[in-house]
Amino acid sequence: MAPESQPIPMILHCPECGERHVDVGEFATKLHHTHACQVCGMVWRPAIGPTVGVQFLPGFKNDPATPSEQAETCGTIVRQIDPKFHIDPHGHIVKTSSGEIVPEWEPLILQRSRDHLLLPLLRHYRKLCVVDGCNDYQLGMLDQRIQEFERFAAEHPEWMKQPGITRGDKFVPLSADEPKGEGL
Repeated sequence: MAPESQPIPMILHCPECGERHVDVGEFATKLHHTHACQVCGMVWRPAIGPTVGVQFLPGFKNDPATPSEQAETCGTIVRQIDPKFHIDPHGHIVKTSSGEIVPEWEPLILQRSRDHLLLPLLRHYRKLCVVDGCNDYQLGMLDQRIQEFERFAAEHPEWMKQPGITRGDKFVPLSADEPKGEGL
């Protein structure tokens, strides 16, 4: 390809959701002006001329991961957050069942089982799900979490606390022994 007909390599981020955009396959070399975010669907033109979204700008890192190395990390779970979501090697929060990446612009909430108001909240949320006609999958997942949180509260009462009571400082329970067990 002649230099004037090569796309301009750029570090691209979706202007809507901020997700990194790297052109792969035929789009890594095909002349194109328009890019489409694979997370939120936003379509945009980053420049007047043809561009290509790259992992690294030329000369800054000459040994990007090979396709087989990239495939090895695809689907890898670094940390399971709960039965529905995990963190992948790239730091994305991913819906485990579908592989869908949760966009960084979507507000999330993470509640810890030591919050003594969480169980009443989950029980109320479950009632709302029933009234709304949620399916057995959703109700089963909720039942599982409620049982896990009930077990935690029963086995580790010293770790239960009022939300916000530490004002962001580390919580030290009466017993300094940390709970033992998978996922705690």
